Amino acid sequence: MPLIIVVAGIALLLLLTIKIKLNTFVFVNYCLDCCRHRQWYGFE
Repeated sequence: MPLIIVVAGIALLLLLTIKIKLNTFVFVNYCLDCCRHRQWYGFE
């Protein structure tokens, strides 16, 4: 197996992992913001 393919595979895995982590982080922040706004406007 050529080294380039191995490196490309590892890079792809890293990119996917980072993307998933970023998406999760954004999603969690969005949920927290929603909760804060609900408390702020008294919708609870």
